[in-house]
Amino acid sequence: MKALSPQAAVRAQARDALKNQWPTAVIAFVIALIPLYLIDGLCTAIVCMITSLITDEALQKIAADLILYPVMLVMGLLLSPLFNGMIRLFYRNGTEGRLNIRDLIYFFNKDRYGRALRFNLSFALRMIIPVILFFLPAMIYQVICQHFESDFLNSVIYIDCSFILYALSVMLVVLYSLKYFFAFTIFAEDQEQSAGEIFRLSKRINYQFSGSAVKLLFSYTPWILLCMTILPILYVGPYLIQGLCIGAKWMRASYQETVVYPVSYARENL
Repeated sequence: MKALSPQAAVRAQARDALKNQWPTAVIAFVIALIPLYLIDGLCTAIVCMITSLITDEALQKIAADLILYPVMLVMGLLLSPLFNGMIRLFYRNGTEGRLNIRDLIYFFNKDRYGRALRFNLSFALRMIIPVILFFLPAMIYQVICQHFESDFLNSVIYIDCSFILYALSVMLVVLYSLKYFFAFTIFAEDQEQSAGEIFRLSKRINYQFSGSAVKLLFSYTPWILLCMTILPILYVGPYLIQGLCIGAKWMRASYQETVVYPVSYARENL
């Protein structure tokens, strides 16, 4: 019998961890998506208010940009501890074998909420410049076409090139963010460390297991593509998050072995 690859083994463990717990996993995943719907609903209400108060289309666009983006950022940050709770829920399931829906609101405790906000804000600040740089070519392409080749905007070539550029930008952001692949699972387990310490530890682990993390993430590509056509995202989402949490657990454990055991061995042989 052919041995499973590490990525296939992690996916198998993820399926075992979710076995008989899929309803709870789906409910948790849906609840974690609620902030997106709240933000979308609020933004829609703001746009309706702007269009009713301002008749000039140019001024409407300026007002919408000035109001919507700050609102989205602030609401996203304030509700982000729910995402931390979702990571904690699936990470603990990978170690304890039980999904506890209460983990979703774990960080809405008075002290933990502030720590989660600081941690998430620290992550966002680390990602701002890389995200802008990675999306810059796609944005420049779009601006140039809008100002100098307006008739080109409805062509198939423009749409295809724009899609490719934005898809590459997203891929680069994902690959760059892998250096923080372990940070959210570490924070889910231990909130006593500072955000800086957690991110530095995540980068050290990723330096050793960057290839494994990339392989694990992209091993889910067929599932992600299938959820666009056949499988529902409500199945693929929990499955993906559970697999990433289990992969992070094993890679972090392997890293700790390489750090601890050489030191212990050296002490025994002094």
